[in-house]
Amino acid sequence: ADESAQFELRYKDLLDVRLQLPSQRMGINDQVQGQVEFVKVGLPINAVTVEIIRLEASESGAETQFDTTTEMGRVQVLDWEPILHTSVPVHLDFGSFPSLSPTYNCANNQFSVRYYLKLELAETSGRKFSKKN
Repeated sequence: ADESAQFELRYKDLLDVRLQLPSQRMGINDQVQGQVEFVKVGLPINAVTVEIIRLEASESGAETQFDTTTEMGRVQVLDWEPILHTSVPVHLDFGSFPSLSPTYNCANNQFSVRYYLKLELAETSGRKFSKKN
């Protein structure tokens, strides 16, 4: 059975935000319902997004060279200051990003394509905090 995915974005004692998704594995046409939970908010946050990141790497024998990192899509979770101890629903419709492909791990011993989710928070001053998982 696949376990749920959860990762936390923390900054000192000022910020603790958690992204929770029902599964660690997702298909390119899946629609996933999750939530962002604001455990501690001691900074003036005014925007939260979830990004889909593609990492392409070429394989050469025992060496792996990371060639490109591309933002494939972005979902705005909220665009106002979050309230402490609240959860905001997140809907990820991977089918709405037509350039997604399956994950390839060392295909033909030549290349890999992996996808990650990145939780990003923006402060009113323009400073950003992010965590990739």
